[in-house]
Order: sequence, then C-alpha cells, then structure tokens
Amino acid sequence: MDQPIKKKKRRRTFLKILSVIFVVLLGAGLYLYSNFNKLLSDALMNAFNSNVVSDVYELKFESLKVDPFNGNIKVMNVSFEPRKQPLSPYPYINSSFTLRTKSLKLMNVQLTTLIRENNLQLEKIEIEKPEVYVALDGEVNIFFPQKDTTTVQKNKSKKKFVEYYSLAEFRLSNAGFNGINNFNGGTFTIHDFNIALTDIIIDQKTINSKFYYKNFDMSIGEASGHVKRGPFSKIYFKDFHLAVDSFEVNKTIDTLIYKFHDCRFAIRAVDLNTSDSALNIKMNALDISYKDSSITAAGISLKPNKTFAEMQKDIKYQRTDVSVSAGAMKLSSIDFDAILRKRIFIGKLMLDSVHASIYKDNTKLVDPKHLPGYPGPQIASIPIPIRIDSLELSNLNLESIEVKKDGVPAIVHLNRGVVHAANFTNLKPEEELAVNLEAFIENKVKFDMKLGLSYSKPQLTFKGHFPRFYLPDLNKVLAAYTPAKIDSGIADDITFSGVASMTQSNGTMKFLYRGLILDMKLKEQAKWKSDVLAFAANSYLSENNPPDSGMPAKIVKYKVQRDKHKGFVNIIIKSAIAGVKETMLLSGENKKAYKKKKKAMKEKEK
Repeated sequence: MDQPIKKKKRRRTFLKILSVIFVVLLGAGLYLYSNFNKLLSDALMNAFNSNVVSDVYELKFESLKVDPFNGNIKVMNVSFEPRKQPLSPYPYINSSFTLRTKSLKLMNVQLTTLIRENNLQLEKIEIEKPEVYVALDGEVNIFFPQKDTTTVQKNKSKKKFVEYYSLAEFRLSNAGFNGINNFNGGTFTIHDFNIALTDIIIDQKTINSKFYYKNFDMSIGEASGHVKRGPFSKIYFKDFHLAVDSFEVNKTIDTLIYKFHDCRFAIRAVDLNTSDSALNIKMNALDISYKDSSITAAGISLKPNKTFAEMQKDIKYQRTDVSVSAGAMKLSSIDFDAILRKRIFIGKLMLDSVHASIYKDNTKLVDPKHLPGYPGPQIASIPIPIRIDSLELSNLNLESIEVKKDGVPAIVHLNRGVVHAANFTNLKPEEELAVNLEAFIENKVKFDMKLGLSYSKPQLTFKGHFPRFYLPDLNKVLAAYTPAKIDSGIADDITFSGVASMTQSNGTMKFLYRGLILDMKLKEQAKWKSDVLAFAANSYLSENNPPDSGMPAKIVKYKVQRDKHKGFVNIIIKSAIAGVKETMLLSGENKKAYKKKKKAMKEKEK
C-alpha cells in the first residue's frame, strides 16, 4: 500500500515543479516579448528618424504585433503627418500629405538588422483602408526633401537620404483620399484607391539615379472634384485603372530617360465641365493600350449646359456653337513613343454614330475681326508634327440651325453620312488633304462630295454629285430659306465642280431635270430673292433641261464672291446655288455659249 502512495506523491511534486517552470517560462517569455516589441518599436522609430524625411514628417503608432518566426510586424494605429514646424527648412517643399491607418503590415523583416542597425530591410509592405489627406500648393508638387538640393540647403542633422532601396512588393488597398489644391483652387475626393507595385528599386546617386519597378497597378473606384482655376471646373469618373509593365527611369544632371514594356489605361463614366461651366464632356468608357497601339472610347459627347439660344443671348457678334456626340471612337496604329516626343502619328481614326448640331444666329452683327481661313493652312500651322493616315466617320447625322434675319430658325439635316479623309498632316505641304463625303439631305436626297484642300495656300477644289431624285424631296430645305415650293419634277443628274480661293469660287454645273413646276408665294412680286437661293417666277423658267429632245443640255459656268467672314462650307453651298440659278436663268457668257451650242446642233442635224 505504501508504494502506490509514494508514487502518487512523486507525481504530484513533479507536476507542481512543471507548473512552476511553465509559469516562470511564460512570464519570462511575456517579459522578453514585451521588451522585444519595445526594442522593435524603438528601432523602427530610430530607422525613420535617421532619414531626412523625418525633418518634415512625423511618424506615430500605438503598438506592434510581431511574428518573430516569419519576421512579420503588424503596426497598429499608424499616422504619418507633416510636422507643424520642420526640424530643418526645405523652402522648395510646397505640398504635403497625411496618412492614417488602423494597421500596417511589414512582411519578412530582417529583425536583427532592424534592432542592431536601425535599418529597415523587408520584402513587402501592406496598408489597408488608410485615410489620406493631401494638400497641393504648386504647379509641380514636391512633398519630400530632395537629395540634389543639399548643395543649396545644408543638411545640418546629417540625416540619411534614401540612396538605395529595394522592395519585393508594396500594396495599398481601399484607401480614401480627400485633398485640396491651393494652386488651382480645387478640392477632390477619391474612394477605393488601390496601388500594387512589385520588384521596386530606388538607386539615387549624385551623377546618375535609377528608379525601377516590374509591375505597377493602380485603380480608383470613384473620384470627384471641383476646380476654380484650370480647364475644368467639375471632374468626375469611376473605375479608373492603370497598369504599367517594367518601368525604368534613368536620371542624370541634364537628362531623363524612361522606358517601359507595356502600359494599359482604362476609365469609365467620365463627366467634366469646362472652366466656364458652359460645356459638358462625357465619356462612357476609354481604353488605351500601348502594346496594341490603340485607343478606344464609347459614348462620347461634348454638349453645352445651356440651350444655344441661351448661350448666345448676350453676345454682340455672330458665333457658331456646336454640340456633338459619337457612339464609338477607335484610334489604331498609334506611335505612342512619338507622342512622348511631342509628335502625333496615327494610322487610322474612326468615329461611329456621330451626331452633331451647329447653331448660328444671323440676327447678330458680323464680327469684323472674324476671318476664317481654309482647313489646309490651319492644319499646316499646327506647331507640333502631326500625321493621321486615314480618318473615317460613319453614321453621321448633322443638324444645321441658322436663325435668319427675321428671327425664324432655318433647320436642315444631313443623315446617314460617311466621311473618308486621307493624308491629314502638316509634314507634306506639297500634297492635299483628300476628303470624300456621302450623305442624305433630310434622309431622302443622296449626294456625294469630293474635296481637295491645299496645305500650301488658302485654296480648295470640290466636286459634288446628286444622282436621280424627286425634286419635291427638297421642299423642307427650301421652306427653311425661301417662300418657294416645288410642286413636281425629277432631277436626273446634278454634277458640279469648282476651285475656291480666299476671295472667290468658279467652276461648272450640270443640272439635268424634267417636269419642274414651282409654286411661288411672291405676294405680287415678279421674282423673289433670298441670301441663300434665288428663283425666278415660273414664266421665266424652263420645265426641263435639256428643254426638249432636240436641244442641248444647259451646262454652265459660274463665279461667286466669297464672304470673307464665313468658312469654306459656305462658299461650296454658294457655288452650287449659283450653278443652279445660272442653269435656270442663263446670262452673259453662258447664254452666248448655249446659243452657239444650239446653232451647232441644228447645223449638224441638217
């Protein structure tokens, strides 16, 4: 009986000793862990304070959680804020930011190096859901002391600049930004801001500095802002994404060289107001790919925030205002490297489902200083080299609204238009910009137009053609400008061409028609004339051209003076109208030429 009792006593004594040892070890462990945390906290602060950044910013945190086996540190309740008074003056620093976060993770930290040398070496930094406040106060914003300025500003504290730094990964997730830009009077807010970088290398030397990362990925869930001074007063967008592959910068005293393998950019729901709040710009989607040499966009619109009439209510002189939208846009074969060198080289630009409205109020005075030129010389005067090999507009719908002198608006539509342009450039002044247009007037009357616009001088050549159509289909256009109405008639062929200079246009017109009968509301006038069209009463007009089967067709020459205050489209319209009028009412040389032609035909018949 005594033996089992002795064994039980020894077992109890052993358990008590183990318990005491465990308690001692636990207490020692907690003591060492607590002191280890304090050592790491001190080392982390010393590492920060040894850097020149600490002259301007202050780092604070509440506590640390350490995984000594994997070298991971979780820093709790971190704040990084600008000092109220910098420890050393850096007058070139004009901007600052404040960051606060509940936790900051430092992964695979070399703990021994941190404690012994106050040198933070690690592989990865993770910051989740920080709140950031940014204050900008310059055209070029500088947040930190710069090494290349130490020759001007002495570093009295002898603190270190970051000369070499490498990091396997940096990740910032779900950040919220609020900021103010004192330079342009703007404020901005950003939600769901994310950045991820891998394989970062910073190598700063006096003569040659290098910055490199393998992958950069930045995204923004939503952003909005208001600006007092700048091109835009209101800015909004969502689903912003930028990805850059293998970015490298090499900087010397007088040279900056950068290169990257690929870059992709995407943004959605863009909504901008111009600085005067007059124009609103929207875009449903925009995608840019460096590797694919392309830009695509959808749902583009540039529209006034007011009606045209409201916009021009208080202006003195005539002005043309435009509203335009496009369902889709694509630019291909873009030389992005050339753009970085301030050159624009694009293979093809395509716009689809284009809707445009053009408004002009002719009750206003003509601005004597408004002297529009022709597109060719205007393109040639662009200060940077530009070349677009091909431009294409499809499904073009154009509305022209022109308030006449009597205050009544004249509205004309072009529908289902297709435009092709080639050789849009300022690099070949000896060549021409070639433009081909096909469209329907009021969705009924088809026509096509070919233009050749000179780059070297203010001149254009044009050739227009209308295939057979029912003449009353033009009544909506005629009603906008004249009291005339076409009761019946068929146009078998309209072909006209000409050359327009800065002062005049001259060319030829072939207008073949039959059965033309006009209903003229002339109020006891023998004939009526408008600024756009001129028709004579029915008694002066031939119903057919050629007048009959035994007569030649009237093919006429015309000459018109250009209104120096109007653009190139106006001179083309005036040329076509002049040709039609001359066909109906022959005058001068055309009358003589036609009589000669009739005489020759009669003699031939004999």
